[in-house]
Amino acid sequence: MVNAHLWSDGCAGQFKNKDQFYWLTTGFQAYGIRLVHNFFQSCHGKGPSDSEGAVVKTGVRKHEFHRGTYVADTEAAFNLLSEHYTKVAHEPSPAEVARKERHTIASRTFHLVPDDRVDHARKTVVTPISGSSSRFCFDGLKGPSANDVSGSDATLVYSELSHYFTASQGHCQACFVGHPEGCTADPAVYSMDDTLVERNDASRSKSTTDRTKATKHRLDRARDLLRGGQNRGRGKAAAGDWVLIYLSDVEGVRAEAKGSALAAVRLVDGDVRTTGKMRRAHLLVHWPAVVTREMYYAEPNGDQHAVPLEKLVSPPFKMAVPPRAASAAASSSSSSAAAAAAAAAAASSPPRKARWHLPSGVLQTAKALVVHDKRLFPADALL
Repeated sequence: MVNAHLWSDGCAGQFKNKDQFYWLTTGFQAYGIRLVHNFFQSCHGKGPSDSEGAVVKTGVRKHEFHRGTYVADTEAAFNLLSEHYTKVAHEPSPAEVARKERHTIASRTFHLVPDDRVDHARKTVVTPISGSSSRFCFDGLKGPSANDVSGSDATLVYSELSHYFTASQGHCQACFVGHPEGCTADPAVYSMDDTLVERNDASRSKSTTDRTKATKHRLDRARDLLRGGQNRGRGKAAAGDWVLIYLSDVEGVRAEAKGSALAAVRLVDGDVRTTGKMRRAHLLVHWPAVVTREMYYAEPNGDQHAVPLEKLVSPPFKMAVPPRAASAAASSSSSSAAAAAAAAAAASSPPRKARWHLPSGVLQTAKALVVHDKRLFPADALL
């Protein structure tokens, strides 16, 4: 492939923006391909992707409203859609060919992008492109600027309309394959312009600095929490204590949390380590199995896991043992009262595998801390 022609609607939040324009100019360097993005006129951009989006949204809504499936986050939606809506490519039958020859969806797959794969704090900051709202064809043909050895500047070619086919001249092969000098169109009707797209490294450095400040803030807070937070009389964290961690980018453990962004883990000890594969301050913990989301946990196995220290969002606490229904039933005096008490206790009793019960006060305090953290560092990607 030498030329890739992209077509989409002109949604500024998704495609028609300065970040997309800069990406087009990097096509030759990154992929060895000329990238061209063409935009439909307003209200004329409906295509096969819109019907696929409807499949996804309708499918998730149906499982939540009609089947009682709880879809808590992106990963839960990914697992649901992968299981029920993946479509394997197959040879179309004659009836399918006769019914719809073009734009038939042959296959459908889903891919999960973990939170830590996209570093928004280090996202390239690009200068705006003036007049882009009235242009509908953007071409990365010229690529990076020849005079810029740093690769931070690039030339973007743009025009009011795409010039691949006209009623009077037919197919324009020169524009299609990326040789605009061979275009024979009337300049008064069709013309191309170019502009310099600049990457603002100063703004990028500021974003990195903000992220460093956010990380330092969370590390200092985590060390304070390990010392007992406001309740310093109980001493520092010790082996067997429990803490809550935030799971936005802790790779490989999000699925075990049953859809919750907060999870309880048991400390191996209260020491902070900076060695090992993590290469940053971390805690060694035992990871328990979740029996009921944000409430009941089973006994952890003996495996030890490293968790980044900045993910800590609660002081150490003791996990309570959940009450059993049998004790409530045994305390009743009369047979009728015993039956009523047993029924009520059975309705509120924990699951059979539950070994530990998370105090609701600890959970609510940690959630409030996460909300405060996001307000304090709105542009940061760590939480």
